[in-house]
Amino acid sequence: PATIFDGAFVGAAIGVGISLPTAPTSLIATNHPMWARDFIIAMYLGSAIIGAVCGMIFAAIGRKHL
Repeated sequence: PATIFDGAFVGAAIGVGISLPTAPTSLIATNHPMWARDFIIAMYLGSAIIGAVCGMIFAAIGRKHL
């Protein structure tokens, strides 16, 4: 059976995978590539954290009820 940490890893991977094609669009028409780089890094970290939390919640619910 999967653990809560497995749910966190899978959720983080899904979160980063979803934000992967959308974050680089901030580089298309910008005059500040350094700010765009910081935005992309923050977006990837934020999506990984949110995905990990969601994955942990789903894993906890799944372990209890399935």
